[in-house]
Amino acid sequence: MYIDSYYRNLIEKTENRQKRQESLQNEIKNLSPEEAKEKELALSQAESENLRLSRHKISIKDFVNVRLIGRGAFGEVRVVRKKQWPGEEPTEKVYAMKIMNKDFMIQKNQLAHARAERDAMVEHDDPGIVKLYFSFQDFRFLYFVMEYLPGGDLMNLLIKREILSEAETRFYITELIEAVQAIHRHGYIHRDLKPDNILIGADGHIKLSDFGLCTSGAESHLSSFYNAVVPSNFDKAKQSSTEIKTKPSLERRNSWKRMRKTMSYSTVGTSNYMAPEILLEKGYGPEVDWWSVGVILYECLIGYAPFSCEDTTETCIMILEFKQSLDFPNEPHITDEAYDLIKNCLLVEQEERVSYDELASHPWFTGTNFKTIRQQKAPWVPELDSEVDTSNFDDFEDDNADFFFGDDYTEGFEDPTAKPLKDWDPKHLPFVGWTFKRFEPKDRPSVNSVFQSGTDSGHATTTQSNEAEDKKAKKGKIAVWSRKK
Repeated sequence: MYIDSYYRNLIEKTENRQKRQESLQNEIKNLSPEEAKEKELALSQAESENLRLSRHKISIKDFVNVRLIGRGAFGEVRVVRKKQWPGEEPTEKVYAMKIMNKDFMIQKNQLAHARAERDAMVEHDDPGIVKLYFSFQDFRFLYFVMEYLPGGDLMNLLIKREILSEAETRFYITELIEAVQAIHRHGYIHRDLKPDNILIGADGHIKLSDFGLCTSGAESHLSSFYNAVVPSNFDKAKQSSTEIKTKPSLERRNSWKRMRKTMSYSTVGTSNYMAPEILLEKGYGPEVDWWSVGVILYECLIGYAPFSCEDTTETCIMILEFKQSLDFPNEPHITDEAYDLIKNCLLVEQEERVSYDELASHPWFTGTNFKTIRQQKAPWVPELDSEVDTSNFDDFEDDNADFFFGDDYTEGFEDPTAKPLKDWDPKHLPFVGWTFKRFEPKDRPSVNSVFQSGTDSGHATTTQSNEAEDKKAKKGKIAVWSRKK
C-alpha cells in the first residue's frame, strides 16, 4: 500500500504538470513570441508557487469553522474558510469540509470505501463532479476539503416542490448523465446515485458528490460492505409490496416525503435506487448507475421513487420483482417519451439496459445539447445572501465545533504517516498517501489568463477525446414501449 500510494501520487503529479504544459502549448501556438513568452513565464511562476505551497503541512488549523451542514453515518460536513498560508496572497476562500473518524471507519469496515472516495475525487476534474481541493489526516480523523455548493441538494428541492416539470427534469437528468459518464470514462462506478448526492451550485447547475460507495475494481477499493442478500422471508415481503403498489399515488407521495429524511441519515443508505443485480450479488458494471438514473427520473416526474416501502425488505422485493412492481399512476401525467425512457432504464434485464449513447439519443432529449448543457441557464437558481449562505441545508445541533477548531485540539497539527516508518501505529497504515493538494494558480491576472485560456483549450481537446471514448459504449436497439390505454 505504501509503495503503491507513493508512486501513484508521484505519477499523478507528473502527469498533471505535463497536461498543464500541453494545454499552454496549444494555447500559445497562434500568439506572438512576446505574448507566448509572457504566458510561459506566468505558468512557470504558478508552478513554482504551487511547489512552494505544496510543502505546507496542511491541517485543520488552516481552517475556520462557519457552520455544520451535514451529519451522516460515518462523519459530518462543515462549511469552512481557509486561512492565509505563509507567503500566500490574502484569501478566505470558502469550502465544504468532510470529517471522518478513523476508528469508526476501521470498526465499520469502511477503509476501502474511504480510499475509493478519495481516489475518485482526486482523479476527476470534471465540471459535473464536486471538486476536491485538499485531503489530509491527523491521528484521529480523515478530512476532505471540497468546493462548497450552497444550493443544497436535489432531495431537498424535490421535497419542497414534490414534482418537477419535464423541462426542469430534462435539464437535471442531462447534467446527471454527463457526470455519470465522466465517472465511467475513468473506470469508476458510483453505485450510490440518489437525489441526496446531487448538489446544486450557486448558478443552479448540479454536481455529483459522495463517492463513498464507488469502485473502480482496484484492489484497494474492494470491501464486503455491499453484500446485500435476498431476504429469507421473500413470500411475505412480496405480498406486502403488492399492497403498497395498490395505494393511491398521492398517499404514496406523502408517505415517501415522511420516509425520505429518515433514510438520508441511515447507516446503510437507502436501497430504493439500487439495481436488482446489486441486491442479488450478481456481477455488474456501469449499467447499475443507469438504473439509478431511471429511478431518479421517475421520482422527479411522479413525486416518489418507483420502488418505495417503509420496510427495507419490502423495497428490495419490489426491486427484484421490478417487472411486476413498476407502476405509473394516472396523475401526474407524463409524456410518452418520458414513459418510454423510464421503461428502458427500469423494465429491461441488466444486459439490455440503456447505455450512454442510447440515453443521449433518446427522443425525450430531442433538442438537448449534452455537451453545452452547462452553458444554459438553470431552471432554478438559489437566492443567496453571501458566499457562506447555508439556508438550503438542514439545521444541526453542533457540539463539535470547539473540539475541532479550538486551541485545545493539538492533534490537528500532525500527519501520523509523516513519521519514520518504525514509529508508526499500525492503524494508520491504510491511510498512507492520503494527503492531496489540487493545483491552483495564484489569483493574479497574468496567471489567471493563462489557466483560463488553457482550461478552455484543454476542455475542447478533452471533449473530443471523451466523445471518441463514448462511442465505444455498447450499441443496441432501444426497446420501444407503448403506454397501455
